[in-house]
Amino acid sequence: MKRFFILFVVVLSLIVLTSCPGMLNKPPEKPSSPIPVDGAENQPKDLTLSWSCSDPNGDSLSYDIYFGINTLGIVKSNHTENNYTLNGLNGNTTYKWKIVAKDAKGGSTEGDIWTFTTINSTPSVPFNPLPSDNATDVSIDSSLSWSCTDPDGDDLYYDIYFGESNPPPLKSVGISTNNYNPGMLEYSSTYYWKIIAKDGKTQKEGLVWNFTTENAPPAVPYSPDPNDDATNVSVNVTLSWECSDQEGDTITYDIYLGLAGETLLKVESDYPNKSYSPGILLRDKEYNWKIVAKDSEGGIAEGPIWSFTTETTPPETPYDPVPSDDATSQIINPVLSWECSDPDGNTLVYDIYFGTNSNPGLVENDHTTKSYSPGTLEYNTTYYWKIVADDKRGGVAEGPIWSFATMNLLPATPTNPAPSDKQTEISLTPVLSWECSDMDGDSLTYDIYFGTDENPPLVKESHNGRSYLPGALEYSTVYYWKIVAKDEHGGTREGPVWSFLTINRAPSAPINPTPSDGATNIALPYDFTWECSDPDNDTLSYDIYIGQSEPLPLVADNLATNTYKVTGLQSNTTYYWKVVAKDEHSAAATSDIWEFKTKNSPPLVPYNPQPSDGATNVSRTPSFSWECVDPDGDDVTYDIYFGITENPVLIRSEYDLTYYPITSTLANGTYYYWKIVARDTNGLTSESPVWDFRTENTPPSTPSNPTPSNGVTGLYIDITFSWSSSDVEGDLIYYDLYMGTDISSLSPVATNFTGNSKTITGLEYETLYYWRVDATDDKGDKTRGPVWNFSTQNKPPDISFAKYLGGSNYDYAYSIQQTNDGGYIVAGYTESNNGDVSGNHGYKDYWIVKLNNKGELQWQKCLGGSGLDEARSIQQTSDGDYIVAGYTSSNNGDVSGNHGSYDYWVVKLDETGNIQWQKCLGGSGYDYAQSIQQTSDGGYIVAGYTKSNNGDVSGSHGENDYWIVKLNETGNIQWQKCLGGSNDDVAYSIQQTSDGGYIVAGYTKSYDGDVSGHHSYEDYWIVKLDGLLNIQWQKCLGGSSKDLAYSIQQTNDGGYIVVGYTGSNNVDVSGNHGVYDYWIVKLDETGNIQWQKCLGGSRADLAQSIQQTDDGGYIVAGYTNSYDGDVSGHHSYDDYWIVKLDETGNIQWQKRLGGSGGDYAQSIQQTNDGGYIVAGWTGSNNGDVSGNHGGYDYWVVKLDY
Repeated sequence: MKRFFILFVVVLSLIVLTSCPGMLNKPPEKPSSPIPVDGAENQPKDLTLSWSCSDPNGDSLSYDIYFGINTLGIVKSNHTENNYTLNGLNGNTTYKWKIVAKDAKGGSTEGDIWTFTTINSTPSVPFNPLPSDNATDVSIDSSLSWSCTDPDGDDLYYDIYFGESNPPPLKSVGISTNNYNPGMLEYSSTYYWKIIAKDGKTQKEGLVWNFTTENAPPAVPYSPDPNDDATNVSVNVTLSWECSDQEGDTITYDIYLGLAGETLLKVESDYPNKSYSPGILLRDKEYNWKIVAKDSEGGIAEGPIWSFTTETTPPETPYDPVPSDDATSQIINPVLSWECSDPDGNTLVYDIYFGTNSNPGLVENDHTTKSYSPGTLEYNTTYYWKIVADDKRGGVAEGPIWSFATMNLLPATPTNPAPSDKQTEISLTPVLSWECSDMDGDSLTYDIYFGTDENPPLVKESHNGRSYLPGALEYSTVYYWKIVAKDEHGGTREGPVWSFLTINRAPSAPINPTPSDGATNIALPYDFTWECSDPDNDTLSYDIYIGQSEPLPLVADNLATNTYKVTGLQSNTTYYWKVVAKDEHSAAATSDIWEFKTKNSPPLVPYNPQPSDGATNVSRTPSFSWECVDPDGDDVTYDIYFGITENPVLIRSEYDLTYYPITSTLANGTYYYWKIVARDTNGLTSESPVWDFRTENTPPSTPSNPTPSNGVTGLYIDITFSWSSSDVEGDLIYYDLYMGTDISSLSPVATNFTGNSKTITGLEYETLYYWRVDATDDKGDKTRGPVWNFSTQNKPPDISFAKYLGGSNYDYAYSIQQTNDGGYIVAGYTESNNGDVSGNHGYKDYWIVKLNNKGELQWQKCLGGSGLDEARSIQQTSDGDYIVAGYTSSNNGDVSGNHGSYDYWVVKLDETGNIQWQKCLGGSGYDYAQSIQQTSDGGYIVAGYTKSNNGDVSGSHGENDYWIVKLNETGNIQWQKCLGGSNDDVAYSIQQTSDGGYIVAGYTKSYDGDVSGHHSYEDYWIVKLDGLLNIQWQKCLGGSSKDLAYSIQQTNDGGYIVVGYTGSNNVDVSGNHGVYDYWIVKLDETGNIQWQKCLGGSRADLAQSIQQTDDGGYIVAGYTNSYDGDVSGHHSYDDYWIVKLDETGNIQWQKRLGGSGGDYAQSIQQTNDGGYIVAGWTGSNNGDVSGNHGGYDYWVVKLDY
């Protein structure tokens, strides 16, 4: 019955649930874990977005993807994968995106809006220089120009380097155009120049270009003989000139000569002298000539065209004069004329002699016509004249002296007017009179002009006598008049225009004053006014007199208006004033004396505050003081306003002192405001301005404890800066971060931010930077920090190729080496049997891959049996074949001779990967080979570890031992050695040394047996063996945590370089950044530590391979999960981490490779071209990785500069 009831309940529940399906569905979880992470910077322009999302009911999900810059728009609906690839994004741009997850039952969940910023692209190298590189014969006034582009379309600015030295000096900074005028250059000089293009974040330096300026030509020929325009030149002339070359070049001359108006002919070429005889020339001809100077370097200077005229025949004697000789009654403004000609047809000019003397003087020379006007002459006078003709070629002819007499004289100009010119106060019925005479005694009449116009009209014609009555005139009026005298022969003489002013009437006395007579309480300034008029409507001016008693002093004169602004009088005082009115004719009228009384004055504005306005560092218990006076001598009291705003509040009223103490303690570093209102006994007030002061404040402490530490080198170009600073008063601190490459001119890169750290990205590689932090508290007090410095790492190489090899399962590469043909051999293992993989025997096989120099697959081989077969090490042998070592659990297929469990499996392959021989080495336990190398005798040395003590293995100490096996050239054991103690001892790397012995590296957990000096947990264990595998020395290296060595190599100096990872930070280890660090140790030839370096960040950093490079430094490969410290460029999860060190272990550059999955580098080697080849495996399919076949793939990366 009970079972039936339970079954009933279950069935009923199922019915209810299936009938209400909505009750079962839950919406998807909120999308999370975005890649790129939210706020990521320096992202590639082609990238894949990915996210995590799940559904509580296990429903299948689809996604709506929103993407944009300012606003989000949907770019993909119902997307079924949790990643989405974007291509061709803009550089240096911040993008927004979000994901809306939807299940199949209608449930949906909207994710957050995430952002990332794409990488900024460097400008192109400046190109296309003008003048072109190595140009010659460049003009000395040339301008420079170039071309440059920016992939992101950023505005570009340029630094110009220019000069005659190489490298050229800096000439101009930050110009915005791609051209530059260096000014006038020197001849025959070589100039060097380069351009640095900057887009505000990065810069690109151009090549140093050069050009050579043109040769300096000779000087322009000068100092011609005969002089330019010379006349009367001998027909047998020798031409000469001057010329020089500033560079001392040899000069020759081309000589051009010809008649004026005709083409100049070259009469000599490359003539060596500076004088030339053209032979006998034509007489009385104008010749043109010029010289072209040429130097030995091709410079040319063309002289001007000079001219000269050869000697000539003189002109005829002038004749046929007009007026004729001895003529009479000639007009007084005659035109003289004559005749003359030249036998040679030359143009003539004339010197004219003229006067009343019978030997007349020269009045004009080089006159060009045969007529001449001597001007207006005297009446009834005899004049004498002669002409001298000149052909200006040396020919002159002088004519005779001729004479003529002029006609009658005009009347004299009227003079002595009455009234006299400009006379005033003339009667209204005047008599006009004047004087005039005629030198010939002719009787005269007069035309009379009279009126109020400056050009008076004719009022009387042919008036007899020298006086005239014009009739009754107007008061105070200017009249104009003139006289024209006429003689009986029709001669006239016009007199000047005279004027006079009739009598004037004075203005009326000023009346109606403002302020009115007896007015009181007049506040100054005040506009005084009055009224006044003039009976003649003359323009008036005024003199103002104001004082406390008579005689009243003059305070203003010649005012043009009837108003005057009065200022500066004493308050509450009786004053007297009057006005004197004056017309333009000096007539005056004086007003009555009027009286007024001024208004009472308020106190003066308070001044001289203490603390002074704007004072700083003021005591927190200050006392206020000020000064104030009342111009009327009234008693003054004060209202005091005080507070922390610009509108202070009243804190004391009717205070009768000018000193006031503040009794409470004020806040530090705070601005306070105060003012004073002064009040006199009459209630009048004056208010001071609002003054301010700032109380004393302690600035922040000097920034210290910098990160990066001062002088550190090898930093990545994206750096998080941090420091320490505090404020004793607890004020909020703001920071300004300054950086630059010139210690004397640091620039702000971040300002006015809180928090004592700041991340700066996109610095230049291989650059020494200086930086400083200034701390400012919220009161405005600043402390300037010291200047620290650091150097960025060398620029890492770029990816030349990246190859993804494998199938749909797991494929792990452990070893790579460059081959003799420039290609590469790779060894590891595979679980795949598709894609690039074929021939798998079952489960895991050795997978040997041969690549060409471009990383393209040439052949591949799967080696093994049905068990587990994992290759760990491969090397090309001296015969061009290959030797591989690893371990196997198989005993079929390619494998034979297995001793049990796992054996070392050593395989010799020919050059195309075919097995030549194979050997299983070991016992019944576990035997794992990790490293193999061909020895100098053609055999092989193998290292790994064993847990066996039978079969091929003897001498085990317990647990795992190093097991070192020496094989001959056909793989037979020559000798073997177990090394270690009673705990685990695991060897990973072996190399034959220059003395014929061997160096081995791995780790130990033993404290006994062959092991001594163990620190704790795992230690690096370095063992030096002789050629027979006897221990020469051994070293335990490490600290109190895990220390595992994976790779060792003998160095050029006979010492050793070891790499692995460490979790320690004591004893032999220092500088650990976090969980595990790469640990690089340099040993001398006897195993003593010369130096050690911990490299990494706050998470796990595991080094796997090291090799000394051609420059004496080292290249290290492994993988990292960190994103700080020495590590930068994090993609996600674990990444390949490649580090280049100098010979003392300092980072020169580092490079992180991978995508959002796991990426694990295992082996690295420097290649023949100076680049690097790296092998490992990847689970990514984005970032640096594309084309993954599934699971993990071999990932082979070639790095090149």
